[in-house]
Amino acid sequence: MARYRVTAPTFLEAVLREAGEVVDYDGDPGSALAPLDAAARRAVKAYRARRTAVVAASQAAEEQSSAAPFSSPSEE
Repeated sequence: MARYRVTAPTFLEAVLREAGEVVDYDGDPGSALAPLDAAARRAVKAYRARRTAVVAASQAAEEQSSAAPFSSPSEE
């Protein structure tokens, strides 16, 4: 399990964790978790890669939809 230091108050698994606490956590590491071991560093790297891919896909979809001509349903 990955080990992190909490850098700001955050909820992990429905428990409020305070800055300075050291926690073992297997979920997606948010910005309030600083990695303390190799497993945590790998988890942070993987999470950031997934988030980057999601943002890129979202931006591409937005650009594609804004480039498409607007069409409205025809009135009969």
